[in-house]
Amino acid sequence: MAGCGPASKIRRLDTEVFSRVPGAGVDNVKNLVDWPAYATGGLQDAALAAGHPPSHLAEHFAGRKTIYVSSSCSGMGTFEHCMKRLAAACAGAVENTGVKFWSASECDKAVRDMLLQSSGCPEHVFGDLTERVDSKVLARMKHAVGCLQQRAHELAATKQTPAQKKVELGKLNVRCMQKLLELAMEAVAADRGGASRCCYCYVHDQLCPLLPPGLDEDADSLLPKAGGNTCVSFSPQGKQAKWLHDSAVVAAVWLAWCAGHCDMVMQECSYFRGHANSVSPKDLGIPMNRPRNFSCTDRLRRLSMVTSLTSSLFLQLCGSELRCNGHDFFIFAEDAAHEYLQATTEKLLHGEVGFRNYLSEGCLRRLAEYETFYSKQLAEGKVVELPVVDLSQNVSVRATLSTMLPSLLTGSCVWSMKHNRPLTTLELFFAMGWPAPVVLDNDNFHAEFPFLQT
Repeated sequence: MAGCGPASKIRRLDTEVFSRVPGAGVDNVKNLVDWPAYATGGLQDAALAAGHPPSHLAEHFAGRKTIYVSSSCSGMGTFEHCMKRLAAACAGAVENTGVKFWSASECDKAVRDMLLQSSGCPEHVFGDLTERVDSKVLARMKHAVGCLQQRAHELAATKQTPAQKKVELGKLNVRCMQKLLELAMEAVAADRGGASRCCYCYVHDQLCPLLPPGLDEDADSLLPKAGGNTCVSFSPQGKQAKWLHDSAVVAAVWLAWCAGHCDMVMQECSYFRGHANSVSPKDLGIPMNRPRNFSCTDRLRRLSMVTSLTSSLFLQLCGSELRCNGHDFFIFAEDAAHEYLQATTEKLLHGEVGFRNYLSEGCLRRLAEYETFYSKQLAEGKVVELPVVDLSQNVSVRATLSTMLPSLLTGSCVWSMKHNRPLTTLELFFAMGWPAPVVLDNDNFHAEFPFLQT
């Protein structure tokens, strides 16, 4: 790192107790959602400690380079939203920076439609990632997976010991990974040097270039990419088939595309553990225990890292004490929560009272099971606080009850047994760090929420 900043500053960074988020309850939750303020504060401290001037961060965003932000498996545009807020926190406004939101890619129509209606929608929105390679190459990749899947089935029927089968299955996995990456890399390399490959764009309703203009070795522009490999194939849901899974084709295309074109890749990579940093929301002051593995890779001939990104450095810059619980995110007053849920619930349960009539029959049944489980633990003499639970999951999934937020999944129905109601959609956004309008005391803050409210 260049410079030799004040020794006291360096010592403070090394020993600081992370308590940037003051207060408790709703006040603390509000400060958590204002994460750009304390995230950039940590970055600013690090820059000063390295001997850089106070304007260092702003200068990086100030347009000396055009930064074409791009994402894959984009969802609602979370990466774009985070980049916009970070740039604004560093430079006052995105318009004062060289950040351009070039493209996103999302296959799920419902989520993609939400992104298209967002004020944070990038210039282009594409669909299937596999459209980035020639159809003949794609067919060869699928054929390779199919052949090796068949061999895996044949292996399972042999009389080898489980240990022997595991070794042979591992070899098939490696072979499949190597073959897929070889085919994908060759396809991406064949496209380099010519005009950018075009794919259907849902913003313009026509074929649009995947790459921004002027991206070459000498151009004064950068293409960072954020995304994540599908983890289904490495989970029990995908029978831990790993690279012997249909989704491996998508992963290989994405990795090859990033390697061939991108200057920086930020990846949520659940299974590349040897090269990833693990961070959990609770390390950042968020009451949720869901450790995820991330990696950041740079094209060295285009970028140089001041220092390596490690879990300890990330926590040093952005870490925070845990000073709130899941109940604190149930912010709406009772009347406001009723009004919101009545307007957004398609079908009410007849015969139920209070907030229970907004639940589906399945969620209502699981709520009764959670209440029975909670009462049983109290009867056994255990000290258990009123928990926060996910009614989309059976009680058997939760080994313990706690006040922490459960992992937020696509179909989650989060219920507070303290407030006896479900988390509304706006409060769910708030829990994920979006400045949703649930605490109406700062119009400028909520103006950054990119989804229109009707």
